[in-house]
Amino acid sequence: MKKILFLTCVAVVVLCSCSGDHHDSLLRAKVDGRNKNAFVERYKHPDWVIRYSSATLDFIADSLPYYYDGMLRTWNNMAFAYYLVGSYDSALVCVDKVLQFERNADNKDVERVIAMLNKARVLQRTSNIADSYRILYEVDRTRTLERNKGDLLCNYAIAEYYITILELHYHYRDDHSNDVLESIAEIENKRKILKCDYAQDMALNCALAKSYLTLSHSDDS
Repeated sequence: MKKILFLTCVAVVVLCSCSGDHHDSLLRAKVDGRNKNAFVERYKHPDWVIRYSSATLDFIADSLPYYYDGMLRTWNNMAFAYYLVGSYDSALVCVDKVLQFERNADNKDVERVIAMLNKARVLQRTSNIADSYRILYEVDRTRTLERNKGDLLCNYAIAEYYITILELHYHYRDDHSNDVLESIAEIENKRKILKCDYAQDMALNCALAKSYLTLSHSDDS
C-alpha cells in the first residue's frame, strides 16, 4: 500500500512538472510569435512596433519573467523602431537595457551585438561618427558574428553590420574608395548564404546601391 501511494505521488509530481513545462513552452511560443510580428513590421509600421513591443514586455513581466531571450529580442525590436521614428533617446534606453543585461541567455551575445549596431546607427544619425566606428571595431573584436554563422538571428546581425558600415563610409569618408571596395567584396561574397527577410534584403540592396553610386562618381572624377 505504501509503495502504491509513493508511486502515485511520484506520478503526480511528474505530471505536474510536464504540465508546467508545456505551459511555459506555450507562453514562450506566444512571445516568440509577437516578436516575429514586430520584426516583420519594423520598417512599415515602427510606431505600431513600439506599442506592440511595450505590450510584449508587459506580458513577459506578468507571465514569463525568466524568458530572457524573449526579453532581449523585444528590447532590440523597440530600439530599432525608435531609431526609425527618430526617437533616439528612447532607442538608447532600450539599447542600454540589452548591453547592461547580466543574466544568462542563449542569444545574449548576438543580441548584444545587435544592440551595439543599433547604438552605432543612432550615433551616426546624431553625427557622433568617431564613436560609431569605434562600436564597429568592438563588434569585430568580439568575433560573435564569426562564431555563430548560419544562425538566423546572427545572419540578421551580419546584414545590419554591413548596412551600418556602408552607410558610415557613404556619408563620412572623404577618400574611402578602398574601404567601400573591400566592404562590397566581402558582402557580395557572403550575402548568398545570408538568410534575411525581404525588408532586410532591400535595406542591404539600398546600402550597396549607394556605395556603387559613390564608386562610379569617384571614377568619373
